[in-house]
Amino acid sequence: MLVCLLSFAIATSQAVATKSVPIDELVRTTWTWKDGAPTDIRDLAQSRDGSLWIGGDSGLTRFDGARFVQFKPASGDTIPTTGVRSLTAARDGGLWIVWRNGQVSRLRDGRLITFGEREGLSSAFEVAESGTGVVVAGTATGIARFVDGRWEDVSREWGYPDTEGVVVWFDRGGTLWAESEARVLYLPAGTSRFVDPQMSLVFQPGVRADFAEAPDGTIWMAEFGRSAHTVARVAARDSITEVMVGAMSLLIDRRGSLWVGSSGDGLRRVTDLGRIRGRKIARSGEEAEQFTERDGLLSNYVVSLLEDRDGGIWVATGAGLQRFREASWYQTTWSRYALLLLLGPLGALVGVLVQRRRHLLAQQTLRSRYDATLAERARIAQDLHDTLLQGFTGITIQLRAIQRVLSREPDGRSAALEAVLTSADSTLHDARNAIWDMRAVELDGRDLPDALEGAIRSMVAGDSTSVDFVVRGDRRPLSPLIETTALRIGREAVMNALKHAGAGKIEVHLEYAPGALVLRIVDDGRGLDPGAIETASRAGHLGIAGMRTRAERAEGTLSITSAPGRGTTVEVSLPARN
Repeated sequence: MLVCLLSFAIATSQAVATKSVPIDELVRTTWTWKDGAPTDIRDLAQSRDGSLWIGGDSGLTRFDGARFVQFKPASGDTIPTTGVRSLTAARDGGLWIVWRNGQVSRLRDGRLITFGEREGLSSAFEVAESGTGVVVAGTATGIARFVDGRWEDVSREWGYPDTEGVVVWFDRGGTLWAESEARVLYLPAGTSRFVDPQMSLVFQPGVRADFAEAPDGTIWMAEFGRSAHTVARVAARDSITEVMVGAMSLLIDRRGSLWVGSSGDGLRRVTDLGRIRGRKIARSGEEAEQFTERDGLLSNYVVSLLEDRDGGIWVATGAGLQRFREASWYQTTWSRYALLLLLGPLGALVGVLVQRRRHLLAQQTLRSRYDATLAERARIAQDLHDTLLQGFTGITIQLRAIQRVLSREPDGRSAALEAVLTSADSTLHDARNAIWDMRAVELDGRDLPDALEGAIRSMVAGDSTSVDFVVRGDRRPLSPLIETTALRIGREAVMNALKHAGAGKIEVHLEYAPGALVLRIVDDGRGLDPGAIETASRAGHLGIAGMRTRAERAEGTLSITSAPGRGTTVEVSLPARN
């Protein structure tokens, strides 16, 4: 009887195999930073050996299903120090890597070869490979082709009319699709001239889009700021089909279902594209399944999607990785029914009790997550203030200084602008690490005095304010909490002096006392009335209240002394714990 029931369950599951299982019934596996997964993912690719490759701001990572391993080049190979912009699996089993500095690397058989301007390649955005082995790159000057180990620009030869190739992608028929800075173009297979289907982009901030091909040959793309929509060829009369959600990534799986990763609205899936042909599906339309953080998605911001060779769907977000796949026959509802029939009423009762227990645990887990979210919201608000607000306020100060430099010394524009761009990248990276409660990135590889002085001098770069930085006592490493607290409070105090006090001179004293770390910031700015300081603190001003909260969190004390016209002194004393 058992054999009959199992055979029935298997046969039934195979009979319904062509039907799509709702997303919330798929088997879901999750990897976060606690499991070693990167949290700064930009792209995914699977090589021929089955390895999952993850590209992000922190570099290249390989996942074999059990461990996440940071890629390290073989002896004699070099690797760019910037993060990864995009990944493309090669037909020969290798991997194409586009780095954020525009260089391209080819990883094959464990060896890495990197290409740049010396090899004929302008700054690249993405690499694509056709089914016949044609390799191209979208670059800052158009389109480049890889031939005999070198790159050559073919923009003029192929009639590419624009200056940038932000995205390149081959469909199954060998047609090359490209997204420029303003529109979509394509090069039909077997021709040598790009065609313009007259489809301009609504919003193009330099964000990489995804292309995908439906079983009937229809081409879809994710256009950031607009939707996931079809792309018509020249002379085509079909109406555009759209799923109206801010699309960051998309794929069409082997069943023909469209998956869309959005910028804040989680996942969407349309299992029958024929039913929506020529229509615009609303953001919450019933034709598109929705799966968000409320349903168990790690994050509503989905940056990359990938279907592996076993049919699993990988979803990359800023919070980690998730894989969705259909259950095996023994995990299906039919097999559970067979087991219940075999075990009888007792088995049914046990099943009900187990399901009830799981439901209660799920409710408790959701309630705990909600309470934790409320508390975390306040902490994230403070951390974002200490990172994004401080950083971009510094950038504003530098931009004003650049304005003055350009009016007097035109030749200084390049270096000044480069400093601002570097500061912006650092600030965004810092914000990401702050949100995940990691140690301040300024302290990586440097001690506290060097990190603090470097941060402060970067803030006043190009400004007329002078800074005196003095360190006393025996320098020694302290706990990450103490060093991060001192760095954050120091940056905030200097930022306040620059932004609000109009200081002409700032003195920073850092003292390593036997039992304490004492940081004192003195400015000669316009000062504040003591009552105004307390009022701002009680009102929840993130700058003042944040400095005090950080000091208390580290079991330290903070005092602010100021008077109108006499400047301000901020002093924090922290326990000198190793």
